[in-house]
Amino acid sequence: MNKHKKYFEGIYFKIQDKNNSMAFIPGISADEAFIQYIDINTSYYFKYDKSTYIRKNNSIIIEDNVLSPQGLNLNLKSENLNIQGNVSFTKLTPLKHHIMGPFKYLPMPCMHGIISMRHNVNGNITVNDNQILFNNAIGYIEQDKGISFPTNYIWLHCNLFNNNKKNNRSIMLAIADIPFLKTSFKGVICAIKHKGNEHILATYKGVEILNYTDKQIILKQGKLYLKVDMFENNGQELLAPNKGNMIRTIKENICCKGKISFYINNIPIFEQVSDYISFEYVEEK
Repeated sequence: MNKHKKYFEGIYFKIQDKNNSMAFIPGISADEAFIQYIDINTSYYFKYDKSTYIRKNNSIIIEDNVLSPQGLNLNLKSENLNIQGNVSFTKLTPLKHHIMGPFKYLPMPCMHGIISMRHNVNGNITVNDNQILFNNAIGYIEQDKGISFPTNYIWLHCNLFNNNKKNNRSIMLAIADIPFLKTSFKGVICAIKHKGNEHILATYKGVEILNYTDKQIILKQGKLYLKVDMFENNGQELLAPNKGNMIRTIKENICCKGKISFYINNIPIFEQVSDYISFEYVEEK
């Protein structure tokens, strides 16, 4: 773990099926260790002493909670929210190359990585008195580390589509203001997996941003064309890092509705509506 006083790191574990959506975010900041929880109705920040935080590769142990690419063993307790359970992850699908490409070698406030675009989830989690069974649900894992989240950004991820019975596609997209020297630019990273094929749209590959709002995103890169139409943008509050401290409030809608259209050489590869898109739109003046 980086010992810099402004450092943070965290891993985002999402679990989703057509009835339930939730995510757990274990991490550490300058002041404390934490596990954040979010579902469609609520969010909560479990705070721990930094000394309880143990990270081994992509596995995090905080007290008697273990969160790893193999699964989650949870024992979260507070006055208002208790979460216990065990789920296992199998058939992880990492990307072929680091999503940030050559940018991973540059000093940046936030480094982003994808551990698994999608995988199978089985087990059960009890939230207060509500036991939730996951049988071949779908998971996603990503990580962030650095000093601060970008000032302005869009992030979305989707593994479930309304009419895709085989669940054979995934997308992750992030667009953020990236400080560079004495200026800044909008950086793009996007990964699309579809029927075993992997497509990367990114600043380092020459992607163009044709539209960028909380309602619509359009990207073009050579023969690749992606359009995302978002139909809602509410969500639950999460804490995000600013200069190493978890003091900034953002909102994530872990399960909202939108339409994702992807074309190659003007031929539609898929045009699908999803009620299960996870979405963040953060804009600060």
